[in-house]
Amino acid sequence: MAFADKLSLSLDLATVIEDDIIVYPDLPLSVGNEVDLDTGLNRNIQRRSIGERSLGDASVFSGTTARTSRSAQELLGLDAEDMLDALPDLSDTSDKLLRVLAPPDTSDAAIRTMRNVLKNSESRMSKKFKRLCDTFQIPRKLFGNSLYIHRAAVLRTFLGEIRIADVTYGPWRPDPLLQKANLCKLLMTTLNPSGSVESDQTIEELDQIFPTPFLHSFVSPELLVNHAGSSALREDTLKLGLDLRTQYAIMLLTRNLNQDNFDPDTVLYQVFYQARDRLNGWNLTGMRAEEFPEEFEDMVTYRLSLIRQSFPNDPQASRTGQLVDIEHLESNFPREGFVNEVVAWSRARLNELQRQINIVEGDGAENIRRALEHEVHDVSKTYSRIENNTNVHPNSPTVELNYETTSELTRAPTESIETSRQPITSINKLKPSGIR
Repeated sequence: MAFADKLSLSLDLATVIEDDIIVYPDLPLSVGNEVDLDTGLNRNIQRRSIGERSLGDASVFSGTTARTSRSAQELLGLDAEDMLDALPDLSDTSDKLLRVLAPPDTSDAAIRTMRNVLKNSESRMSKKFKRLCDTFQIPRKLFGNSLYIHRAAVLRTFLGEIRIADVTYGPWRPDPLLQKANLCKLLMTTLNPSGSVESDQTIEELDQIFPTPFLHSFVSPELLVNHAGSSALREDTLKLGLDLRTQYAIMLLTRNLNQDNFDPDTVLYQVFYQARDRLNGWNLTGMRAEEFPEEFEDMVTYRLSLIRQSFPNDPQASRTGQLVDIEHLESNFPREGFVNEVVAWSRARLNELQRQINIVEGDGAENIRRALEHEVHDVSKTYSRIENNTNVHPNSPTVELNYETTSELTRAPTESIETSRQPITSINKLKPSGIR
Protein backbone atom coordinates (compact mmCIF):
# COMPACT_ATOMS: atom_id res chain seq x y z
CA MET A 1 0.00 0.00 0.00
CA ALA A 2 1.13 3.51 -0.77
CA PHE A 3 0.61 4.89 2.72
CA ALA A 4 2.94 7.64 3.86
CA ASP A 5 4.21 8.27 7.36
CA LYS A 6 5.02 4.64 8.09
CA LEU A 7 5.19 3.67 11.73
CA SER A 8 7.33 1.19 13.60
CA LEU A 9 4.85 -0.71 15.75
CA SER A 10 5.06 -3.71 18.02
CA LEU A 11 2.23 -5.32 19.98
CA ASP A 12 2.53 -8.39 22.17
CA LEU A 13 -0.44 -10.70 21.68
CA ALA A 14 -0.61 -13.48 24.23
CA THR A 15 -3.94 -14.29 22.63
CA VAL A 16 -5.89 -13.06 19.66
CA ILE A 17 -8.29 -10.79 21.49
CA GLU A 18 -11.68 -10.15 19.97
CA ASP A 19 -13.38 -7.10 21.39
CA ASP A 20 -16.79 -8.17 22.59
CA ILE A 21 -18.04 -4.82 23.88
CA ILE A 22 -18.36 -1.92 21.48
CA VAL A 23 -19.20 1.44 23.03
CA TYR A 24 -20.83 3.97 20.75
CA PRO A 25 -20.19 7.43 22.24
CA ASP A 26 -23.02 9.93 22.47
CA LEU A 27 -23.07 12.68 19.87
CA PRO A 28 -24.47 16.18 20.34
CA LEU A 29 -27.35 15.81 17.87
CA SER A 30 -28.96 12.40 18.00
CA VAL A 31 -31.20 11.37 15.15
CA GLY A 32 -32.05 7.92 16.40
CA ASN A 33 -31.39 5.19 18.92
CA GLU A 34 -29.50 2.01 18.31
CA VAL A 35 -29.19 -0.83 20.78
CA ASP A 36 -25.64 -1.88 21.57
CA LEU A 37 -25.98 -5.59 20.89
CA ASP A 38 -23.18 -6.54 23.25
CA THR A 39 -24.17 -4.52 26.33
CA GLY A 40 -27.92 -4.17 25.87
CA LEU A 41 -27.68 -0.42 26.45
CA ASN A 42 -29.53 2.18 24.44
CA ARG A 43 -27.04 4.65 23.03
CA ASN A 44 -27.70 7.63 20.80
CA ILE A 45 -25.98 7.39 17.46
CA GLN A 46 -26.16 10.15 14.93
CA ARG A 47 -26.75 8.56 11.56
CA ARG A 48 -28.88 8.94 8.49
CA SER A 49 -32.35 7.42 8.59
CA ILE A 50 -32.25 3.81 7.46
CA GLY A 51 -35.96 3.17 7.53
CA GLU A 52 -38.04 0.90 9.70
CA ARG A 53 -36.35 -2.29 10.85
CA SER A 54 -37.88 -5.64 10.00
CA LEU A 55 -39.16 -7.30 13.16
CA GLY A 56 -39.31 -10.98 12.36
CA ASP A 57 -40.08 -13.79 14.77
CA ALA A 58 -37.15 -15.73 16.20
CA SER A 59 -35.91 -18.39 13.81
CA VAL A 60 -36.20 -22.04 14.79
CA PHE A 61 -33.37 -23.00 12.43
CA SER A 62 -31.78 -26.20 13.80
CA GLY A 63 -32.97 -25.21 17.26
CA THR A 64 -29.96 -22.95 17.78
CA THR A 65 -31.75 -19.68 18.29
CA ALA A 66 -33.67 -20.81 21.34
CA ARG A 67 -30.96 -19.16 23.40
CA THR A 68 -30.28 -16.23 21.11
CA SER A 69 -31.25 -12.79 22.34
CA ARG A 70 -34.66 -12.07 20.84
CA SER A 71 -34.02 -8.36 21.20
CA ALA A 72 -30.99 -8.60 18.90
CA GLN A 73 -32.88 -10.70 16.38
CA GLU A 74 -35.95 -8.50 16.44
CA LEU A 75 -33.88 -5.34 16.15
CA LEU A 76 -32.08 -6.49 13.02
CA GLY A 77 -34.67 -8.90 11.63
CA LEU A 78 -32.17 -11.77 11.44
CA ASP A 79 -33.05 -15.33 10.45
CA ALA A 80 -30.35 -18.01 10.68
CA GLU A 81 -31.59 -20.16 7.82
CA ASP A 82 -31.95 -17.24 5.42
CA MET A 83 -28.49 -15.93 6.27
CA LEU A 84 -26.89 -19.34 5.87
CA ASP A 85 -28.39 -19.82 2.42
CA ALA A 86 -27.42 -16.28 1.40
CA LEU A 87 -23.74 -16.41 2.40
CA PRO A 88 -22.41 -17.56 -1.02
CA ASP A 89 -24.56 -14.97 -2.80
CA LEU A 90 -23.39 -12.27 -0.39
CA SER A 91 -19.79 -13.20 -1.17
CA ASP A 92 -20.31 -13.35 -4.93
CA THR A 93 -22.12 -10.02 -5.20
CA SER A 94 -19.52 -8.42 -2.91
CA ASP A 95 -16.73 -9.68 -5.18
CA LYS A 96 -18.34 -8.17 -8.24
CA LEU A 97 -18.78 -4.79 -6.57
CA LEU A 98 -15.26 -4.76 -5.17
CA ARG A 99 -13.77 -5.43 -8.63
CA VAL A 100 -15.15 -2.00 -9.53
CA LEU A 101 -14.66 -0.14 -6.24
CA ALA A 102 -11.36 -1.64 -5.04
CA PRO A 103 -9.38 -2.54 -8.16
CA PRO A 104 -5.86 -3.99 -7.94
CA ASP A 105 -4.44 -0.67 -9.17
CA THR A 106 -4.93 1.72 -6.25
CA SER A 107 -2.77 4.54 -7.57
CA ASP A 108 -4.23 8.02 -7.18
CA ALA A 109 -4.60 8.34 -10.94
CA ALA A 110 -6.50 5.05 -11.28
CA ILE A 111 -8.84 5.89 -8.39
CA ARG A 112 -9.46 9.38 -9.79
CA THR A 113 -10.38 7.89 -13.18
CA MET A 114 -12.72 5.39 -11.58
CA ARG A 115 -14.47 8.09 -9.53
CA ASN A 116 -14.91 10.35 -12.55
CA VAL A 117 -16.44 7.51 -14.55
CA LEU A 118 -18.87 6.71 -11.72
CA LYS A 119 -19.93 10.36 -11.51
CA ASN A 120 -21.11 10.20 -15.12
CA SER A 121 -24.56 8.67 -14.73
CA GLU A 122 -24.67 7.84 -18.44
CA SER A 123 -21.40 5.93 -18.54
CA ARG A 124 -21.43 2.18 -18.96
CA MET A 125 -19.45 1.73 -15.73
CA SER A 126 -21.89 3.88 -13.77
CA LYS A 127 -24.86 1.85 -15.01
CA LYS A 128 -23.00 -1.37 -14.20
CA PHE A 129 -22.24 -0.05 -10.72
CA LYS A 130 -25.90 0.72 -10.05
CA ARG A 131 -26.91 -2.73 -11.27
CA LEU A 132 -24.31 -4.41 -9.07
CA CYS A 133 -25.47 -2.37 -6.06
CA ASP A 134 -29.05 -3.52 -6.60
CA THR A 135 -27.93 -7.14 -6.92
CA PHE A 136 -25.77 -6.85 -3.78
CA GLN A 137 -28.70 -5.57 -1.75
CA ILE A 138 -30.74 -8.78 -2.30
CA PRO A 139 -28.61 -11.01 -0.03
CA ARG A 140 -27.31 -8.09 2.04
CA LYS A 141 -30.75 -7.15 3.41
CA LEU A 142 -31.05 -10.59 5.02
CA PHE A 143 -28.24 -9.60 7.40
CA GLY A 144 -30.05 -6.62 8.88
CA ASN A 145 -30.89 -3.04 8.00
CA SER A 146 -28.01 -1.37 9.81
CA LEU A 147 -25.41 0.46 7.78
CA TYR A 148 -22.86 -2.30 8.43
CA ILE A 149 -23.51 -5.95 9.26
CA HIS A 150 -23.32 -6.59 13.02
CA ARG A 151 -20.97 -9.57 13.21
CA ALA A 152 -21.81 -10.26 16.86
CA ALA A 153 -25.56 -10.35 16.16
CA VAL A 154 -25.08 -12.70 13.21
CA LEU A 155 -22.91 -15.12 15.22
CA ARG A 156 -25.35 -15.11 18.11
CA THR A 157 -28.25 -15.81 15.78
CA PHE A 158 -26.38 -18.91 14.64
CA LEU A 159 -24.83 -20.01 17.93
CA GLY A 160 -26.96 -18.68 20.75
CA GLU A 161 -26.20 -16.46 23.73
CA ILE A 162 -22.45 -16.73 24.09
CA ARG A 163 -19.61 -14.31 24.55
CA ILE A 164 -18.33 -13.54 21.08
CA ALA A 165 -14.81 -13.31 22.47
CA ASP A 166 -15.09 -16.98 23.50
CA VAL A 167 -16.15 -18.34 20.11
CA THR A 168 -13.51 -20.67 18.67
CA TYR A 169 -11.78 -20.14 15.35
CA GLY A 170 -12.36 -22.61 12.58
CA PRO A 171 -13.17 -22.98 8.87
CA TRP A 172 -16.83 -22.33 9.65
CA ARG A 173 -16.37 -18.72 10.75
CA PRO A 174 -18.32 -16.39 8.40
CA ASP A 175 -16.48 -13.27 9.59
CA PRO A 176 -14.47 -12.68 6.37
CA LEU A 177 -17.64 -12.84 4.25
CA LEU A 178 -19.42 -10.35 6.50
CA GLN A 179 -16.43 -8.02 6.60
CA LYS A 180 -16.09 -8.18 2.83
CA ALA A 181 -19.71 -7.06 2.51
CA ASN A 182 -18.99 -4.24 4.96
CA LEU A 183 -16.09 -3.12 2.77
CA CYS A 184 -18.59 -2.86 -0.09
CA LYS A 185 -20.81 -0.62 2.00
CA LEU A 186 -17.83 1.48 3.07
CA LEU A 187 -16.79 2.10 -0.53
CA MET A 188 -20.33 2.57 -1.81
CA THR A 189 -20.87 5.40 0.67
CA THR A 190 -17.38 6.89 0.51
CA LEU A 191 -17.35 7.01 -3.29
CA ASN A 192 -20.94 8.22 -3.47
CA PRO A 193 -20.91 10.94 -6.18
CA SER A 194 -24.22 12.47 -5.07
CA GLY A 195 -22.73 15.27 -2.96
CA SER A 196 -20.91 16.51 0.12
CA VAL A 197 -23.89 16.09 2.48
CA GLU A 198 -23.84 12.32 2.09
CA SER A 199 -20.04 12.32 2.38
CA ASP A 200 -20.21 14.22 5.67
CA GLN A 201 -22.73 11.73 7.02
CA THR A 202 -20.45 8.88 6.02
CA ILE A 203 -17.47 10.46 7.80
CA GLU A 204 -19.50 11.08 10.95
CA GLU A 205 -20.94 7.57 11.08
CA LEU A 206 -17.65 5.88 10.31
CA ASP A 207 -15.69 7.80 12.94
CA GLN A 208 -17.87 6.35 15.69
CA ILE A 209 -17.31 2.67 14.84
CA PHE A 210 -14.05 2.39 12.89
CA PRO A 211 -12.53 -0.17 12.37
CA THR A 212 -14.77 -2.82 13.97
CA PRO A 213 -17.06 -3.53 10.97
CA PHE A 214 -14.01 -4.57 8.94
CA LEU A 215 -11.82 -6.49 11.42
CA HIS A 216 -12.03 -7.72 14.99
CA SER A 217 -8.39 -8.24 16.05
CA PHE A 218 -4.79 -7.88 14.96
CA VAL A 219 -2.35 -10.74 14.43
CA SER A 220 1.08 -11.13 12.91
CA PRO A 221 1.08 -11.95 9.17
CA GLU A 222 1.99 -15.62 9.60
CA LEU A 223 -1.11 -16.18 11.77
CA LEU A 224 -3.53 -14.40 9.46
CA VAL A 225 -5.04 -17.30 7.52
CA ASN A 226 -5.92 -19.27 10.65
CA HIS A 227 -7.76 -16.44 12.39
CA ALA A 228 -10.78 -15.51 10.31
CA GLY A 229 -11.70 -11.86 10.57
CA SER A 230 -8.34 -10.75 11.97
CA SER A 231 -5.88 -8.43 10.24
CA ALA A 232 -2.15 -7.77 10.08
CA LEU A 233 -2.73 -4.16 8.96
CA ARG A 234 -2.42 -2.48 12.34
CA GLU A 235 -0.04 0.20 11.10
CA ASP A 236 -2.15 1.10 8.07
CA THR A 237 -5.37 0.97 10.09
CA LEU A 238 -4.00 3.43 12.65
CA LYS A 239 -2.93 5.73 9.83
CA LEU A 240 -6.35 5.57 8.17
CA GLY A 241 -8.01 6.16 11.55
CA LEU A 242 -5.98 9.34 11.96
CA ASP A 243 -6.93 10.51 8.47
CA LEU A 244 -10.58 9.74 9.20
CA ARG A 245 -10.42 11.67 12.45
CA THR A 246 -8.82 14.59 10.59
CA GLN A 247 -11.69 14.68 8.10
CA TYR A 248 -14.18 14.51 10.97
CA ALA A 249 -12.49 17.49 12.65
CA ILE A 250 -12.58 19.49 9.40
CA MET A 251 -16.27 18.68 9.00
CA LEU A 252 -17.04 19.88 12.55
CA LEU A 253 -14.94 23.04 12.13
CA THR A 254 -16.77 23.87 8.90
CA ARG A 255 -20.19 23.13 10.38
CA ASN A 256 -19.69 25.25 13.52
CA LEU A 257 -17.62 28.08 12.08
CA ASN A 258 -20.41 30.65 12.40
CA GLN A 259 -21.73 29.54 15.77
CA ASP A 260 -21.57 31.83 18.78
CA ASN A 261 -18.59 31.26 21.08
CA PHE A 262 -16.95 29.05 18.46
CA ASP A 263 -13.50 27.88 19.55
CA PRO A 264 -11.60 25.76 16.99
CA ASP A 265 -9.14 24.45 19.61
CA THR A 266 -12.06 23.07 21.61
CA VAL A 267 -13.24 21.17 18.52
CA LEU A 268 -9.79 19.62 18.07
CA TYR A 269 -9.66 18.69 21.73
CA GLN A 270 -13.03 16.95 21.57
CA VAL A 271 -12.04 14.98 18.46
CA PHE A 272 -8.47 14.00 19.27
CA TYR A 273 -8.40 13.83 23.08
CA GLN A 274 -10.35 11.88 25.68
CA ALA A 275 -8.78 13.69 28.64
CA ARG A 276 -6.16 16.37 29.21
CA ASP A 277 -2.90 15.25 27.59
CA ARG A 278 -4.38 11.84 26.74
CA LEU A 279 -5.14 11.07 23.12
CA ASN A 280 -8.41 9.54 22.02
CA GLY A 281 -7.99 5.98 20.76
CA TRP A 282 -10.31 3.47 19.11
CA ASN A 283 -12.28 0.72 20.80
CA LEU A 284 -10.17 -2.16 19.55
CA THR A 285 -7.23 -3.93 21.12
CA GLY A 286 -4.09 -2.59 19.48
CA MET A 287 -5.67 0.81 18.78
CA ARG A 288 -6.55 1.98 22.28
CA ALA A 289 -4.85 5.14 23.55
CA GLU A 290 -2.77 3.34 26.16
CA GLU A 291 -1.38 1.09 23.41
CA PHE A 292 -0.20 3.89 21.11
CA PRO A 293 3.53 3.70 20.38
CA GLU A 294 5.50 6.90 20.73
CA GLU A 295 5.84 7.17 16.97
CA PHE A 296 2.09 7.32 16.49
CA GLU A 297 1.67 9.88 19.27
CA ASP A 298 4.26 12.01 17.46
CA MET A 299 2.30 11.61 14.25
CA VAL A 300 -0.94 12.78 15.91
CA THR A 301 0.84 15.73 17.54
CA TYR A 302 2.33 16.77 14.23
CA ARG A 303 -1.05 16.40 12.51
CA LEU A 304 -2.60 18.75 15.06
CA SER A 305 0.15 21.31 14.47
CA LEU A 306 -0.60 21.20 10.73
CA ILE A 307 -4.33 21.67 11.32
CA ARG A 308 -3.71 24.60 13.65
CA GLN A 309 -1.73 26.37 10.94
CA SER A 310 -5.16 27.11 9.43
CA PHE A 311 -6.20 29.00 12.57
CA PRO A 312 -5.24 32.68 11.93
CA ASN A 313 -3.47 34.06 14.96
CA ASP A 314 -4.08 37.76 14.65
CA PRO A 315 -6.52 40.16 16.37
CA GLN A 316 -8.18 41.18 13.11
CA ALA A 317 -9.20 37.58 12.34
CA SER A 318 -10.65 37.24 15.82
CA ARG A 319 -12.66 40.44 15.51
CA THR A 320 -14.09 39.45 12.12
CA GLY A 321 -14.83 35.89 13.19
CA GLN A 322 -12.41 34.37 10.68
CA LEU A 323 -11.06 31.86 13.19
CA VAL A 324 -10.41 29.07 10.66
CA ASP A 325 -9.15 29.27 7.11
CA ILE A 326 -11.30 26.45 5.74
CA GLU A 327 -9.89 26.70 2.22
CA HIS A 328 -6.35 26.35 3.52
CA LEU A 329 -7.40 23.42 5.69
CA GLU A 330 -9.16 21.59 2.87
CA SER A 331 -6.21 22.22 0.60
CA ASN A 332 -3.82 20.61 3.08
CA PHE A 333 -6.16 17.68 3.77
CA PRO A 334 -8.34 17.22 0.67
CA ARG A 335 -11.32 14.90 0.86
CA GLU A 336 -10.21 13.31 -2.40
CA GLY A 337 -6.93 12.24 -0.83
CA PHE A 338 -8.78 10.65 2.07
CA VAL A 339 -11.07 8.75 -0.33
CA ASN A 340 -7.99 7.42 -2.10
CA GLU A 341 -6.64 6.21 1.25
CA VAL A 342 -9.93 4.43 1.97
CA VAL A 343 -9.83 2.64 -1.38
CA ALA A 344 -6.17 1.62 -0.94
CA TRP A 345 -6.76 0.35 2.60
CA SER A 346 -9.91 -1.51 1.52
CA ARG A 347 -7.98 -3.25 -1.24
CA ALA A 348 -5.27 -4.35 1.19
CA ARG A 349 -7.91 -5.57 3.64
CA LEU A 350 -9.74 -7.39 0.84
CA ASN A 351 -6.54 -9.24 -0.05
CA GLU A 352 -6.32 -10.46 3.54
CA LEU A 353 -9.96 -11.55 3.58
CA GLN A 354 -9.60 -13.48 0.32
CA ARG A 355 -6.70 -15.44 1.82
CA GLN A 356 -8.88 -16.36 4.79
CA ILE A 357 -11.87 -17.27 2.63
CA ASN A 358 -9.89 -19.41 0.18
CA ILE A 359 -7.83 -21.26 2.77
CA VAL A 360 -8.96 -24.60 1.27
CA GLU A 361 -9.59 -25.56 -2.35
CA GLY A 362 -12.95 -25.00 -3.97
CA ASP A 363 -15.55 -22.28 -3.58
CA GLY A 364 -14.44 -20.53 -0.39
CA ALA A 365 -17.83 -19.08 0.46
CA GLU A 366 -19.59 -22.40 -0.12
CA ASN A 367 -17.00 -24.18 2.01
CA ILE A 368 -17.66 -21.74 4.83
CA ARG A 369 -21.43 -22.17 4.45
CA ARG A 370 -21.15 -25.95 4.72
CA ALA A 371 -18.77 -25.80 7.67
CA LEU A 372 -21.04 -23.30 9.40
CA GLU A 373 -24.05 -25.55 8.85
CA HIS A 374 -22.20 -28.42 10.55
CA GLU A 375 -21.13 -26.17 13.42
CA VAL A 376 -24.68 -24.93 13.93
CA HIS A 377 -25.92 -28.54 13.95
CA ASP A 378 -23.32 -29.54 16.55
CA VAL A 379 -24.17 -26.57 18.77
CA SER A 380 -27.86 -27.37 18.39
CA LYS A 381 -27.30 -30.94 19.59
CA THR A 382 -25.31 -29.66 22.55
CA TYR A 383 -28.09 -27.28 23.56
CA SER A 384 -30.65 -30.05 23.15
CA ARG A 385 -28.62 -32.36 25.38
CA ILE A 386 -28.25 -29.63 28.02
CA GLU A 387 -32.00 -28.93 28.04
CA ASN A 388 -32.90 -32.64 28.20
CA ASN A 389 -30.49 -33.23 31.06
CA THR A 390 -31.85 -30.21 32.89
CA ASN A 391 -35.39 -31.54 32.56
CA VAL A 392 -34.48 -35.00 33.81
CA HIS A 393 -32.08 -33.91 36.53
CA PRO A 394 -33.14 -30.46 37.67
CA ASN A 395 -30.54 -30.37 40.43
CA SER A 396 -27.62 -31.49 38.29
CA PRO A 397 -24.65 -29.12 37.69
CA THR A 398 -24.92 -26.71 34.79
CA VAL A 399 -23.36 -27.96 31.56
CA GLU A 400 -21.51 -25.32 29.57
CA LEU A 401 -20.52 -25.26 25.93
CA ASN A 402 -16.88 -26.15 25.49
CA TYR A 403 -15.64 -22.95 23.84
CA GLU A 404 -11.99 -23.05 24.83
CA THR A 405 -10.40 -19.63 25.03
CA THR A 406 -6.76 -20.71 25.27
CA SER A 407 -6.65 -23.66 22.90
CA GLU A 408 -3.62 -23.82 20.64
CA LEU A 409 -6.01 -24.37 17.76
CA THR A 410 -8.09 -21.30 18.43
CA ARG A 411 -5.75 -18.76 19.98
CA ALA A 412 -2.47 -17.43 18.72
CA PRO A 413 0.73 -17.93 20.71
CA THR A 414 2.58 -14.94 22.05
CA GLU A 415 3.64 -12.98 18.99
CA SER A 416 4.62 -9.46 18.08
CA ILE A 417 3.18 -7.69 15.12
CA GLU A 418 6.25 -6.40 13.37
CA THR A 419 5.54 -4.10 10.48
CA SER A 420 7.93 -1.52 9.12
CA ARG A 421 11.12 -1.23 11.14
CA GLN A 422 12.28 1.82 9.22
CA PRO A 423 12.74 5.01 11.26
CA ILE A 424 10.16 7.69 10.77
CA THR A 425 11.56 10.21 8.33
CA SER A 426 8.42 12.03 7.21
CA ILE A 427 7.34 13.39 10.58
CA ASN A 428 8.63 16.78 11.61
CA LYS A 429 9.59 16.37 15.26
CA LEU A 430 8.68 19.96 16.01
CA LYS A 431 6.11 19.74 18.80
CA PRO A 432 3.23 22.23 18.77
CA SER A 433 2.50 24.30 21.84
CA GLY A 434 -0.47 22.04 22.57
CA ILE A 435 -4.21 22.51 22.72
CA ARG A 436 -5.29 24.79 25.49
